[in-house]
Amino acid sequence: GKTAIVSGLNYCSRIFALLGEILVRIRVDKRSPPQGPFLTARLEEVKSLHARIIGALAHTPPPLRLKPAGVRHGAVASMLQAQRGYGPVGSTTGPMFASNSAFAQQTFAEVRDFFDNPNANRENASNHFLVMQGNLYVTQQLVRFVIEQYRDELMTSMRHSLGGDIKELENNSAEDREAVASDLLNVLHSIPIQSIATNGPSLVHKVRFVASTLLDAVRKAEEAPASAARAHAYLWDFLSILSEIERNYILDDEKDGPPDAVMSN
Repeated sequence: GKTAIVSGLNYCSRIFALLGEILVRIRVDKRSPPQGPFLTARLEEVKSLHARIIGALAHTPPPLRLKPAGVRHGAVASMLQAQRGYGPVGSTTGPMFASNSAFAQQTFAEVRDFFDNPNANRENASNHFLVMQGNLYVTQQLVRFVIEQYRDELMTSMRHSLGGDIKELENNSAEDREAVASDLLNVLHSIPIQSIATNGPSLVHKVRFVASTLLDAVRKAEEAPASAARAHAYLWDFLSILSEIERNYILDDEKDGPPDAVMSN
């Protein structure tokens, strides 16, 4: 049978339930930091939440399933698919990360056409499943990022309490942050920009939250891997595109004006 669009809302609810679980634990632990066996138990709980968010969308129905990066609709798709050498999911090598300027220019053009041209193709924007994909997969990466951040805090606390070296832990945390950046980019790459734009400022804020923390981490690092630098430079480009989407929504609100102003005219 057909897949109901409400199924996407069900998956979204599960993701937010996981976010609620981690936020409750963070709030409790801020009031009374766990120690000893309680710290070990909390870390196991957070690791379990991490495994659950990673697999949260593993069994989505086909209409909600993310296409591989590089398989995309629209004018950007034609440009990207004409190139070869895409790496696997999570990869920051190949043309996808080597053609920032061309991609950004073409995507900006699509965004402006979407908002400014009343005759622009709205097929992707009216595809409820593609719009839902944007919300689902970006939210998944946001919640994953929050969970990984707190897991790393707990592991650092445990290592300090045991008097161990945290250098290896810091390296692993940096790799995790790079993986989030790469996977978030793959999500943004795999969904039509019109579908992303339809989600509006709420999606922009989610990406900005993750990106700002990641970019700060790279700036503070003495030696960031070249792949991480590419991923974050590319993410910065995409933030510019998302800001353009947000700007257009703000302009629309200003055109509408407050209710009182409309009534007085």
